[in-house]
Amino acid sequence: VHSAVIIVLERPIRQGQQRYQYLVIRTTKTEVEVEVNMEPERLREEYGGKLEPIMTGKHANVLAKLFKEVGKRKVYITDKFRTTTGQESIKCSLGAQSGSLYPLAKSFIFIHKPTVLVRYDEISSVEFQRVSNAPGAANRTFELSVSLAGTSAEGQRDYLFSGIDRVEFRTLHDFLVERKLPVKKIAQESGTTSLLQQIGEDADGDDSEEDDEDFQAPASDGGSSEEEDDDDDDEG
Repeated sequence: VHSAVIIVLERPIRQGQQRYQYLVIRTTKTEVEVEVNMEPERLREEYGGKLEPIMTGKHANVLAKLFKEVGKRKVYITDKFRTTTGQESIKCSLGAQSGSLYPLAKSFIFIHKPTVLVRYDEISSVEFQRVSNAPGAANRTFELSVSLAGTSAEGQRDYLFSGIDRVEFRTLHDFLVERKLPVKKIAQESGTTSLLQQIGEDADGDDSEEDDEDFQAPASDGGSSEEEDDDDDDEG
């Protein structure tokens, strides 16, 4: 079982003609022990006891704690979205590449190849496709089309996430409506019903607004008394 730590770079790195804005670090959920290369007195003075000479805890948690305290960078964890099986991400494909789509409070992130971050405030419309329920239809998956108001950092204006299991439709739809994304009305063919009609949902949503949850290290990680963050399952 693994977790992924994603680093967003202010200035992308280059390899040949390719630019990389995201670094994906694959970590484990095993307990690790890391010695901080800093004098204990300096740790106390500069970090107010938030870091210990020996940091222990889950690999991802220790790494995130060091980024937050030493690098002075915000560290976010997955939001409250859960699939029907309790996972934090949806298995799908972007183009020819399969991966995992994480619906966060203020953005989508898709990993691993390519890694894509789409902020909700950049989105002009979201459309669910291939969701009709025509008699005898064999579709077991649907698609999520995301259109941007402008151009993304990768030069894209549209993203199509395909191969999403039909059982995740209601969960994903409700989550995006809650986040007040501009979800297009689902077009249906004559004589068919959409998944929305099947589940009797409307598109009103609620007034819930939350930030992506900031990383809070567990008590075992460097002696903090804050609650543990949620890691994703296998992201191989």
